[in-house]
Amino acid sequence: MNIEFVGKDLNLSDALKQRIERRLGKIEARLHQKLFVRIKFAQESSSEYSCSVHFNARTISTPRRAPTTSSRPLTARWPRSSDRLAGSA
Repeated sequence: MNIEFVGKDLNLSDALKQRIERRLGKIEARLHQKLFVRIKFAQESSSEYSCSVHFNARTISTPRRAPTTSSRPLTARWPRSSDRLAGSA
């Protein structure tokens, strides 16, 4: 995995870098693809910060799964709070 950290006056702790690497490692393992990641940090105001994560993946040949040729982007659906409440009744 290749990770690039981008930001003005960027000073990240080693703990934050390790946490980011660990989380992205899980994505890389599930996708069976090598990730090329750019993480951009920005300060929105004196007490607000933002983090944008952009990644490209390159298929790694594995005996468990053939490379896909799908051009569909990866998407995730987060449950709405009303879905969670309806499921708990």
